[in-house]
Amino acid sequence: MISDNDDGLRWFKYCYEMLPWQVDYGYGGGNVLEMRETQPDGSTKVSEITAEMLAAHLLAEGCTTVVIDSVDDAFRQRYAGLFADDLAAYDAGETQIYNVDAAQGTVRLTPRYPAAWEGDA
Repeated sequence: MISDNDDGLRWFKYCYEMLPWQVDYGYGGGNVLEMRETQPDGSTKVSEITAEMLAAHLLAEGCTTVVIDSVDDAFRQRYAGLFADDLAAYDAGETQIYNVDAAQGTVRLTPRYPAAWEGDA
């Protein structure tokens, strides 16, 4: 579930609305562009999440679908290459749902039709 510029409310709303699907909390349910880790000294280490790291996470967690609520320009610049259509179906309002297709360890996100999750598992 990707919802940029959200305080978390929409993420939790979608978790309920998408049942019986399970939503991966991913990198803390927060900003997909960065990972924050508290260090032993109390400081926070901020690391950039690359497209390769996101793809590896999707594979490792066994994610089969990515749902896009909203994305910003920074997301597009960093991750559009993972999407087979460069997010064209999302931009056209055709779908928010992308299948995670993994062939030989390479992740491609392809538009899913019909664009609904009701009744899916």
